[in-house]
Formats: sequence, structure tokens, C-alpha cells
Amino acid sequence: IGTGSATGAAKQNLVKVAIYNGTKTEGITKIAEEELKRKIPNLETVAKENASRDDYEKSVVVVIAKNKDKEGKAVADALGAEVSILPEGETATVGAEILIILGADYIK
Repeated sequence: IGTGSATGAAKQNLVKVAIYNGTKTEGITKIAEEELKRKIPNLETVAKENASRDDYEKSVVVVIAKNKDKEGKAVADALGAEVSILPEGETATVGAEILIILGADYIK
């Protein structure tokens, strides 16, 4: 039985994500966060908030940190989303390495 504690090396490999709700459906950032943590255990959520718009059709993953392309792709794959540039009108959360904007396609 594992203790659940992260080793020092695992801690350093944490990927900091911000999850934005780009829909009118409340509570999907929490659902997405739980799904992602099951699939990618080294994620750390630094923010969950609403996107500037609530009419995103497709979920997008924006890699903010230059060295996190591989992790961004893994997050996108886990959510069935596309890696994209930062949509106009959105601002990335300070400290986030990857920004996730959930769209209507996420609501299953």
C-alpha cells in the first residue's frame, strides 16, 4: 500500500494548470480537474475560473510555458481537446504553465 506522498523528484515535475470554464454549464472545471488528476497524476491546479466567454464550442489547451509542449499534448489528449494559441480576449493565470479552456464538447 502506497503512502500517497510524492517524492522530491515528482514534486519538481509538477505541471501547473489553470482550468477555465468556457461554457454556461457550472461545475465542469471540478469534473475536468478530477478526470485529469486520474489520468495525469503530476498536475497541480493553480486556478479554476470562468473564461472571458461562455460560448466555446471546442475545448482548447494552451501551452504557456515554453518547455511544456509534451505535457500540453498529454493534457489535450486526456481531454480530447486541441492544442491551440491563446484565444483573443483570454488572459492566462499567473503561475500556470498550461491553460485549459473547456468548451461545449467537454460536456459528456
